[in-house]
Amino acid sequence: SRKLGKMRDGKGREKFHIDDRSTGAEIAEYYGKVAEQFRQSGRVQLIFDSEYEESEEDKHTTCIVTNRSTGEITTVSCGKVVKIHTNLLVPSMRDGPPFPVDAAAKVVPVNDLPSSVKSGKHSKYIVIGAGKTGLDSVTHLLRNGVDQSDITWIISRDVWYFIRDGYIREGNSYWQDVG
Repeated sequence: SRKLGKMRDGKGREKFHIDDRSTGAEIAEYYGKVAEQFRQSGRVQLIFDSEYEESEEDKHTTCIVTNRSTGEITTVSCGKVVKIHTNLLVPSMRDGPPFPVDAAAKVVPVNDLPSSVKSGKHSKYIVIGAGKTGLDSVTHLLRNGVDQSDITWIISRDVWYFIRDGYIREGNSYWQDVG
């Protein structure tokens, strides 16, 4: 394991601090170094920008890895393959919403929201969902001049958001400080 954060305790171990956040470039550099460390060990072959297929024969799995950039094919025989499968389905992966919508209503996928707002074609907005994407959508609308009375936000229940900067200081909880 490599150190990513800058804050350390008295023994040199990484210490949580609310202001110790890495930039995207620092995270990419971190994973680049980790990948290079694995490659140099000689026990790991890294194949990026690839697609993979598998077939099972006699309790062994053969994986065919095709590099999307070069077309190079690598075949790997594995005794054990660990996979994680999810049934994740995001709005951009389906044709329209998973519920009926009146034909007179214009449905705009969240990825098209910035251009939709910029076009000025719409005067009312309905945002469905209280997750991060829903909150980001409402915030985008408000920051781009849409009046709050023109936004309807449909959520399943009350939502509580906490501004973490106010609750965590120097690695301690707000509640520890006041308790």
